[in-house]
Amino acid sequence: MTATVNRTRTVHRGRVFSLVTETVTLENGVTVDMDIIRHPGAAAIVALGDDGSVKLLHQYRHAVGGTYRQNETHLGLWRIAGHPVDPAEVTLPTLALVPGQDRIVPPASALALTGALPTCEVMTPALGHIGMVVAGGAREELWRPLADWLWKRSAP
Repeated sequence: MTATVNRTRTVHRGRVFSLVTETVTLENGVTVDMDIIRHPGAAAIVALGDDGSVKLLHQYRHAVGGTYRQNETHLGLWRIAGHPVDPAEVTLPTLALVPGQDRIVPPASALALTGALPTCEVMTPALGHIGMVVAGGAREELWRPLADWLWKRSAP
């Protein structure tokens, strides 16, 4: 599946990241608004199995510009801007957000890629898969620590 961007509106432009709303028309003809966080040098969050396989078999994600296929990372098919990505060669600061009480993706599965990323730090909020983002404790457990992590790594 692909999407055609009809309009992009910047909702917030900060020093560390921007929030944009893109109006896109999907391949099936449906037009939707998508809220996307843009951060220079940022990467995507991908759920992995214990063997490093990607857990989304074929799911289009407009925000990251493409599709995840089974085992892309492990098979050397992970690409950014058309270039293959070898996790061992990623030198940018990386952060794995692993919810400590996840009942959908066990923390051990989510940690499969972290050892292959030489600069990877792990943040483990004491929340579940969805709660990590939206629960009452998400601000203190995830969002403030994440904002601090991004701020410390931002250009002066």
